[in-house]
Amino acid sequence: MQDDKVYTEVRQFQGLWLPVEILQMELSPTAKLLWADIHSFTGRDASFFKSNQRISEDYGISQRTASRALKELELANLIDTKTDGRKRWCRSRVDKLSIQPRQNGEAAKTNSLHSKQESKQKREQISKRAKPTNRNDVHIYFNEVGSTMDEADKFVDYYEANGWSQGRGKQIKDWKAAARNWTRNANKWKSKPRGFDSGNFSHNGAIDFVNNG
Repeated sequence: MQDDKVYTEVRQFQGLWLPVEILQMELSPTAKLLWADIHSFTGRDASFFKSNQRISEDYGISQRTASRALKELELANLIDTKTDGRKRWCRSRVDKLSIQPRQNGEAAKTNSLHSKQESKQKREQISKRAKPTNRNDVHIYFNEVGSTMDEADKFVDYYEANGWSQGRGKQIKDWKAAARNWTRNANKWKSKPRGFDSGNFSHNGAIDFVNNG
């Protein structure tokens, strides 16, 4: 710790708070739980004072496991420790986290991890709508809208060649909407085959064939 002050032993709130960042770190489950426990005592001149024996009793683990968990947190710079030779005090550190605790009246940062995750999810959703994951997804969707696999392949080949853009290089925002538009145009482009059809062999049909081909 940065000063010689001995902190009081008061838990700051009921319950434990564990940031997603620490949850995703390569720490043992015991270390993660222990950080949350230490953090619940941190703030307002308070600190965590439990001995390894007390931690082992509270968590149902060995003292050796408790000691290893504390060491993990120290090496990860997630706690500060202080001792007077007989007693040890621990305090959590949040300076390396993008989320700051709010139990002491602190406001959450606008660039918090939660906000970043939401932005990432939105980008992924937009990306999935803009471009199909694979060709099979296009086959399935074209079948759903009553088109053919051949048209689906034409659709994919065309837009793959154009970088999934349309009209002056404008990127597609929703490939399914583009697919629906493609099938509508494909139906318009289709023309009735001309030529002699034995099924239509009749007097009027023969005259129509001679006159119109």
